[in-house]
Amino acid sequence: MVCQTQGNTLVLFQYVKKQGIDLFKRIVELAKSTGRQVHYYAGSVNAESREHIRNTVAAGSNHIIVASYGTFQVGVNIPNLENLIFAHPAKSAIRVLQRIGRVLRKADGKKRANLFDLADDLRSGKYTNHVFKHATARMEYYSTEGFNVTEQEVDLARFALMAPPTAQDAPHATTVREDETQ
Repeated sequence: MVCQTQGNTLVLFQYVKKQGIDLFKRIVELAKSTGRQVHYYAGSVNAESREHIRNTVAAGSNHIIVASYGTFQVGVNIPNLENLIFAHPAKSAIRVLQRIGRVLRKADGKKRANLFDLADDLRSGKYTNHVFKHATARMEYYSTEGFNVTEQEVDLARFALMAPPTAQDAPHATTVREDETQ
């Protein structure tokens, strides 16, 4: 999905060792055929390198940043980010909306911002999985904020067999599109 996006894309993850490093390596592998530059942005990357990444992406148009929530929480301003992918979404309304703000900044030529909010739907009988409960809460935030939302469900068996996946092939992708960025 990441490699199918157009424009600068930010992928946010929570856990560096459990998730971030492997996610970055996989995206680098998938991006080889696209020619897109992929940047890793986490606490282990020194401040000078992080500043270089910010400047490179701000001056470019089709980069991918794979970043930890912690290092991309505050003080990062890249107005020309067009896509945001929650690789490990949270439930907190304040944090979710603050993270969406990363792609809602105005930039020359920018017409919209896209959020891909991924959630596994593993409901069975009376059981509703934790991730899906949080996704339901986020959908309420998006509705309250007036975002245009398109929800897609995809058969996981089909998704597991595909490589590389596209945006339409995400396990459960919610795309929030804001036609006029703020």
